[in-house]
Amino acid sequence: MKKILGLCSGFLLIFCLCMPALAEQTLEGRVLSVDPELHAVTILDVSDREEKTIQVEELNGIKPDSYVKMWVSTTESGEWKANRIQQLNRRDSTGMKRRLKKALSGMNYHRRTHRGHMGRCRRR
Repeated sequence: MKKILGLCSGFLLIFCLCMPALAEQTLEGRVLSVDPELHAVTILDVSDREEKTIQVEELNGIKPDSYVKMWVSTTESGEWKANRIQQLNRRDSTGMKRRLKKALSGMNYHRRTHRGHMGRCRRR
């Protein structure tokens, strides 16, 4: 059993060292320029005041001087790639705020909005 665990942990260590960091992170800032031919957007990052060029699959509504918050990751070549856009011009496009509000308020949200639809929400 210990040999198997040792082999698995060794494999995971080699795998993690060989693979580049592909972790997602949020990036927010103001759009400086949009290049529709290359599907790229240049953003001035709010956190470190640095210009970053990000590859975007679809440029739906992204225009220069608009505020964007998106989930990005790095590719093997070291370029930034947008996985999904969370906010565009401070409007939530993923439903994230609604889901967070629902999770934070717990059962009270469920009782307020879905009266009588579940067994727990019986009318008295």
